[in-house]
Amino acid sequence: MLTGVLPSWVELDPLKSRAIDPLGLQAVADRLADRLLPGLSVLTTRARYFSFLCWARERTGTTVNEQEIHRLEVALALTESLLSESDPEGHGDCSFVGKRNIEAIRRDRDASNVLALDPRMIYKVPVWRAYRASMVQLGLLEDAQRATLTAIGNDLARAFQKSVRMRGRGRKALPAGACLSRVHESVGEKRVLRDRMGLSVRGSLDAEARDGRTRRAAFGRQMRDFYAESVLSPETVLIAFEGKTSPALPEPENTLRAAAVWEYVSLGLNLIFVAWVRAIEANELPSFRTALRQRLTARRNRPQLCDVPLADNDFDSAIARAIASLAHAVILFDRLPDQGRALLEEWPFDLARRIVDRRESARARCDDALQSLLKIHDKAKGGDAWLHWLHAPENGRLERLTINRQSKKSWQPPDKVALHGYRMAAFNRIAKDLGGL
Repeated sequence: MLTGVLPSWVELDPLKSRAIDPLGLQAVADRLADRLLPGLSVLTTRARYFSFLCWARERTGTTVNEQEIHRLEVALALTESLLSESDPEGHGDCSFVGKRNIEAIRRDRDASNVLALDPRMIYKVPVWRAYRASMVQLGLLEDAQRATLTAIGNDLARAFQKSVRMRGRGRKALPAGACLSRVHESVGEKRVLRDRMGLSVRGSLDAEARDGRTRRAAFGRQMRDFYAESVLSPETVLIAFEGKTSPALPEPENTLRAAAVWEYVSLGLNLIFVAWVRAIEANELPSFRTALRQRLTARRNRPQLCDVPLADNDFDSAIARAIASLAHAVILFDRLPDQGRALLEEWPFDLARRIVDRRESARARCDDALQSLLKIHDKAKGGDAWLHWLHAPENGRLERLTINRQSKKSWQPPDKVALHGYRMAAFNRIAKDLGGL
């Protein structure tokens, strides 16, 4: 629905479109991600799409033609599919947009007929839309609307053409050299992309620099030890920064410390809310409320910073994790210097403090938590709220809440509560494509 309303250069938030950010906590995580990895998004995961899209934009002439770019994207997807078919073991892990759809379509058509189709039949939203804003921030496009290539963008387009040696403009698959995983073979592309990502920056860095290239370079340097051991992810990275006690940390350490604190409070509040919704959906609200009240007075577990699966009707485990996370979040937040607090919002920690404060009764804290979370959810989702009143609220009785069946068409109660990604997976994959950190 939104793709037909918003201008085509506005990137849609995949988390909001899937309705899995019920309390609006993603906004702060996005701000932190903008400080850590400006210019990237959760969708910009392959380095060579940048050079391919510069090349595709150059081939459309002076005026951007999204339909033609989309057609070239499908030609690339066809190439990737053909390579996967001829070498399933060596090419099977090469991810590309449209992989599942184009392979399904190819079962009914030969390769030449695939490109005769409307590209929207392969996949609806062009890669161009997901990458265009990033291309502007990386200095490859002059602006998002007219999408004129910069001098660097033209260099990247020429480097792609030199590597791929595409001839003619007919509707055909691209040469095998266009494969996304073969960007390391193109010296020209690799040089430009590593520079734009900040991976080839040498010498000292200004920790407070605002330009994206320097910030990405600083993040990449900070991540070298983590990258050598495993993939970059919040659960492996943030835990190393939560206990930092220095009042003034350089970037990106200051932002990473704040992100760790934000993840604990987000995990706790989202766990309580999502478990509550699942309980209402399963007609298990009394069991949920009993488990919440008991856990508010029980001994608290040691917190863990990782995704939490939600087993059916196992509310006790999820709530135990939630309370432990909230108690730890309050401790960490109170220790944060002003430099770190300025990056966050205080209201989630105020709510967390009320929830874990044992001076109030468990019943009062339970009701206060659910009432507050409902107000926050209504503010975040508006007419797309997951819950609504079965009848007019009677003295605020939460038992009268039920699932909003009108909005239910666009969401399902999540089966896990996940950490915010901070674009680490995208940066990790791009770095891997370009030869590492």
